[in-house]
Amino acid sequence: MNSLLAELDAICQRHRLEEKVLLVPSWTVGREALHTLARDFGGWVNLRAATPQGLAMEVAGPGLAGTGLRFVGPREARGLVEAICRRLQEEGGLAYYRLHADGTGLVSAIHEAVQALRGVGLTSATLQSTCFEERARGEDLVRILAEYERRLQEQGLVDGPGLTALALEAAREGRAGAAQAFYLLSDCLDLTPLEQELLELLAGPHLYRLSSGGRAVGSPSTDLERLAWLAEDAGSAPPPVGDGSVEVFAAHGVVNEAREVLRRVHGAGLPFDQVAVAWAAEEYVAAFQALAQQMGVPLTVLEGFPAAMTRPGRVLRALLDWLGSDFSDGSLLVLLREADPRGFWNGGEAVPVWRVRRLLDQARVGRGRERYRRLLELADSLERREELPLEEAEDEEATVGYAQEAAAARRTFAAVDALLQELPGAEGDGGVEL
Repeated sequence: MNSLLAELDAICQRHRLEEKVLLVPSWTVGREALHTLARDFGGWVNLRAATPQGLAMEVAGPGLAGTGLRFVGPREARGLVEAICRRLQEEGGLAYYRLHADGTGLVSAIHEAVQALRGVGLTSATLQSTCFEERARGEDLVRILAEYERRLQEQGLVDGPGLTALALEAAREGRAGAAQAFYLLSDCLDLTPLEQELLELLAGPHLYRLSSGGRAVGSPSTDLERLAWLAEDAGSAPPPVGDGSVEVFAAHGVVNEAREVLRRVHGAGLPFDQVAVAWAAEEYVAAFQALAQQMGVPLTVLEGFPAAMTRPGRVLRALLDWLGSDFSDGSLLVLLREADPRGFWNGGEAVPVWRVRRLLDQARVGRGRERYRRLLELADSLERREELPLEEAEDEEATVGYAQEAAAARRTFAAVDALLQELPGAEGDGGVEL
C-alpha cells in the first residue's frame, strides 16, 4: 500500500464533503492519482487535482481576461528566449554564452534559468551580476532577462512566473474568490517561492502537507501491489504472493513487445476497453497504433498522440525540413504530398505531384527561395514552343501540350510564392524565426 495515498484517503474520510485540492506536477499525474485512490480505497467526494500553474490561472484568470494579456506556455516562452539569445549574440551583446546552429540544450538551460529567476521574484533590475562566480555569465543573464521582460510587456504576454505573480497580487487584495478549500501538498512536489506563497495565502490554516515520498508500507495482497517496492531498498520487499497478477516476458523489439501484449490480452479474453498499457517511450505509441489499426481496435492515448503521427504534424515537419534544406525542390515535393491540396493551391486547380516534379526538374530549381522564379522563365519558354515530346508520366494523362504545361508552371509558382510570402526571411545566422 502506498503511504501517501493512505494519508490522502484519511484526509478524504475526515473531510468528506468539503472541497479538497491535490497539488500535482501535471494533469496526467493528477488523473492517475485520483483513479488509483478510488480503485484502492473505495472512492472519494469533492476532491480534484490542480497543478501550481493551473491554480494560478484559476485565481488570476478572471482578471487576466480584462487586461488584454495573453498567457504563453513553456514552449512559446522558450522560443522567445531563443530568439532573444540569437539576436543578442548577433549584435555582440553576449560575452559568456555562445549559441551554435543547433543550440537546443543551451537555450533550454538559459530558459530554465530565466524561469527560475522569475520564480523567486527576481527581475533584471534586482538581479546582480556580481553574485555569479563568472561575472560575464551574470551580465549575460541580466541582458537576456531585461530583453525578455521588455518583449513580454511590448507584446502583452504573461508567462508562468508572471501568472503566479498576478495570482499572488489578486490573493493579497482579496480577489481570489470566497470559496474555502483544503489544499493537499506532497513533499515530493517542488514549488517556487512565489507558488509556495500563493498556496499558503489561499489555504491559510487548511493546508495539509502529505509526508513520505510515496514509500511502500504494509503487506501487499497481490503481486501487482508488491510492485510498489521496486523503488525501495533491496531486500525490503515482502515475499511474492503468487496470485498471477504479474507476469514478466521478453521480446525482441518494440513491435514484438506490443504484439505479445495484445496476444495475452486476447488470450485472456479481456475486453480491450478495460486494458491500460503503460509504456516507457513514445515509440510504443506508434507500434500499438499500427497494430490496433490492423486489428480494428480503437486506441486512445492518455497523453495524446505525438504530433508527428497526425497530418498537421507531418505537414509542419515537412515545412521545417523545407526551410532547413534552403527550400530545396525535393523537400517541397514531400510537403506537397503531406499538405491539403485545397490549402496549398489556394482553392484553385491542383497540379499533380508528378507534374510538379517534372516542372521543377526542367526549371532546374534545386534549392534557394529565389530560384522558384525559374518556373516563370520555364513558362515563358514553353509558350514559345509548339509541342511537347512524348514522356512517361505517373498519371493517366501521359502527355500534355506546351500551353497546358506553361499554365501548370505558372500555377505552381503562384502557389509556392504565396507560401513563401507567409514565411519570414533568414536572420543573420541563417535561421528563420517563425
